[in-house]
Amino acid sequence: MKKMSIALLLCLMALISACGQGKTEDLFRYEHSFVGDNNAVSQIIKHLPEGQTVEQIELHTIEQPYGITLYVADDFTEEDFNVLAAYLLKLVDNCEWIAAESSTFTEKIVRDKELTEKLHDIETDDELRAYL
Repeated sequence: MKKMSIALLLCLMALISACGQGKTEDLFRYEHSFVGDNNAVSQIIKHLPEGQTVEQIELHTIEQPYGITLYVADDFTEEDFNVLAAYLLKLVDNCEWIAAESSTFTEKIVRDKELTEKLHDIETDDELRAYL
């Protein structure tokens, strides 16, 4: 009985610990993804709170420079865009630009040398959020 109680307690602790972890911590497993990997790109967006207003994703993979267009709801903000762009440019290696469009919002950011160098040294979600 005592062994069963300890095993049950350990299982509950593991479950509580897993539930307490932030979703964004898992995003760095998509590091070194490519624009053509629609699953990785959509999972990055889906797991960020700022991604909840993204209605459609268009991957531009036919010719370089490769990029991503996000079609977003009208309540999408510039701050939302900056967060999504930072994560996508950090985690998706060959993404050279990110654009977002709605009836009230249009924005685009292009990867440059300075941005690439800044994002290269970031290794955690906390570091990326602090950069923003």
